[in-house]
Amino acid sequence: PPRLHNYVLILFRVAQLARVVSHPLAERLDQRAEDVFRAWCEARKAPTYHSEGIAYDGFLLDSVTEWLEGLPPQKKAELLEVGREPLTAFCRHAVALTLPGRVDLQAPLGDVEPEMTFWATVLARVGVWYQVAEAGWLLQRFPLSRLRSAGLVELLRHQRFFEQPFPEPAAGPAEQLASVSLRTGWNREDVLVAISLPRCQMGHLHTDAGQVVVGWAGRFWITDPGYQQYRPGEERNYTIGPQAHNLPVVGGISATRRGGKLLELTAQSGLQRAVVDITDAYEKLPPGTQIHREVTLRQEGGGTMITVQDSFVGLPTGTEVEYHWLGGHHLAWYFAGDQARLSDGNRSLWIAFSGGPIQASQLDRHPGSRGPLTLSVKTSLAGDTKLTWTFVLSPFVDWQPPKLHSD
Repeated sequence: PPRLHNYVLILFRVAQLARVVSHPLAERLDQRAEDVFRAWCEARKAPTYHSEGIAYDGFLLDSVTEWLEGLPPQKKAELLEVGREPLTAFCRHAVALTLPGRVDLQAPLGDVEPEMTFWATVLARVGVWYQVAEAGWLLQRFPLSRLRSAGLVELLRHQRFFEQPFPEPAAGPAEQLASVSLRTGWNREDVLVAISLPRCQMGHLHTDAGQVVVGWAGRFWITDPGYQQYRPGEERNYTIGPQAHNLPVVGGISATRRGGKLLELTAQSGLQRAVVDITDAYEKLPPGTQIHREVTLRQEGGGTMITVQDSFVGLPTGTEVEYHWLGGHHLAWYFAGDQARLSDGNRSLWIAFSGGPIQASQLDRHPGSRGPLTLSVKTSLAGDTKLTWTFVLSPFVDWQPPKLHSD
């Protein structure tokens, strides 16, 4: 699987070109491309969970699906049956990670680069092949100015399919190959909580199992750079380092490995819940250490609350734990009553921490950041400990923090 990175799109484009110009190697190239496609489909299954994230999977699949489209009918039908589950799953995963009210934007986990909308072109092809309602629903709402020209061609070719009514996709918790999502709905005022869960060793996935981003009201309020700078220096250190990710830094040890296990994903009585074991993301922790992250999303009484609770087992008393929370672009920070508030001028997101007060002096801008500020908070463990971050979303610009209860 590590060799099945997006560079193999070159093979599919060369095979496609060879077929068009009747090159003597065309048959051999098509066979090699078929072998790679079959291997890719197999690698998408558990326990491999092969993925480079939605953006780079889409970058590859744009070429793969165009190659498939041009195959002889019998061979195309054969390979479409092979690809049915991984390709339709890609559609569902891509839809699940879109920002509520902005279906053209993906949750910024790993390398996403918002200009890379190849994934939408893939949805246009795969949606027609397998009659994927979620793909049709999303593309009816996709801004045409953000769609690549190949995607526009597909919409025109299959106009009848894309003009039919599609049901709204179900909200709620969902699992993807490299993430988990909790969602209240698809409108602008709905909420998405996306949690990173890299389970393979592909480079476009970061070492950030458990990383949480929050999308609401047309933007990501708790966010991530969504890319890695390849050039050495401050920006690269920032984009792949602990100060751009909200995993706990434990005794000076930050997450440096791709690895996470999904322990629970449920929805009951208005509460969506995901529990992830992030222990394997760390190297050189004391033997017997266990770190679990539980994320919940609840809507009740017209309000929305998100909690992120980390459970630490097997660490010495006094172990320092440090957190870094990245606020979204163009949001204002404010501090009151030991809590922090993010605001866009119309709404508020309040942040509280069970491990101590939050103060303005904890806010900083990393030299590698292109704008967003980081809230960095330290605390110490008292043996086996649970530390809870609470995020309260308000449709108003509140100046007084919400009153929170221990339950």
